[in-house]
Amino acid sequence: MNKFLTILLSLFTISLFAQLKPQKNDFGIGIDYKFQKEVLIVTDYDVWGGISNDYRLEQYNFFPALKFDYFLKDELSLNLFFRPVIISKSDIDEQISPNKSFRDYKINKFSMSLGFGLEKHFFKKLKIDPFVGVNIHYIYSARENIVSKNKSYDYQLNYLRSVTSNDTKGVEVHGFNSTINFGMNYFISPNFSLGANLDLGYRYVLQKGTAYFKSERTSYNQAGDVIETQNNKTDYKYNNKTGDFIYSFSIKTAFYFSLKKKKNKSSAKG
Repeated sequence: MNKFLTILLSLFTISLFAQLKPQKNDFGIGIDYKFQKEVLIVTDYDVWGGISNDYRLEQYNFFPALKFDYFLKDELSLNLFFRPVIISKSDIDEQISPNKSFRDYKINKFSMSLGFGLEKHFFKKLKIDPFVGVNIHYIYSARENIVSKNKSYDYQLNYLRSVTSNDTKGVEVHGFNSTINFGMNYFISPNFSLGANLDLGYRYVLQKGTAYFKSERTSYNQAGDVIETQNNKTDYKYNNKTGDFIYSFSIKTAFYFSLKKKKNKSSAKG
């Protein structure tokens, strides 16, 4: 049994040293699958009362990024990222006092991030590749589209007082985040690796511009008859600045190739 374990350990050790990793001037292209919490600050403007309410919405997303690597040195790589993100969220808020109300909303939003970073790699002659790096990303989000319906009830008499349908066009979002990442790759071959890493950092987001709101309100009496239907629309200028600490976990696959010609180790005899 001990001999068998010794053989297995020897084979594993040999396999670790069996193949080399990318070297200076080599390129890599891969897919980075990141699991990350997205935070969206949504302004819901009451066109009837002139009241603005901000809602902090959070959603965990799992979207792939396209990643390019270029090895400046054997142990140092430059990384470029591109990641599209689609946020689609539906929810219901309930408020009991002073009047019972339900707010049903749906949000659709597209955003993307572009970034670059540096990674310091260790153990260049092993198939395992621990690394540490720093990244900076620029974030852009297009206008979000929010459709909501508010139902207000008289809590004491228990009847539907009004239904308000809202249609909102938000503003563009710009931001930056910077992260420190820790991870490890495993090179199945010199040209292919699997890996995982953890990112920790800070994100700053600016939402600034003019949002547009349309609303239709239908009021009812206690018998359930329609009293009146009103329409209203307005625009609202707002400026939201948010900053928060972020974290994410990702797994990735990558292919590597070299533009250099392999050196011939055999020398011609003259």
